[in-house]
Amino acid sequence: MTLDSLSEIRVLVVEDNQFMRTFLVDELKAINVDSVEAANSGNRALDVEASIRFDLIIIDLEIENGNGIELIERIQKGCYIEGPLAPISVLSANT
Repeated sequence: MTLDSLSEIRVLVVEDNQFMRTFLVDELKAINVDSVEAANSGNRALDVEASIRFDLIIIDLEIENGNGIELIERIQKGCYIEGPLAPISVLSANT
């Protein structure tokens, strides 16, 4: 995969911290990912995910009103768009 081909993928970032959400979106755009959606909560992520086919989903492990693992399970159970589920990457600031 080249940097040019990254411009064709769609990424969903789920992060409740405004600074980190902006940072992740900016970093993705810096490597030519043009289609980035950002959600600040699990509920918003589910709304967006139900209507757009993503190629990658990046989820904060600890999000407001829930947690990343629960959100992943809800995405997997409620996948309304045909085709394979997008790969999901989980982030955590905890060590």
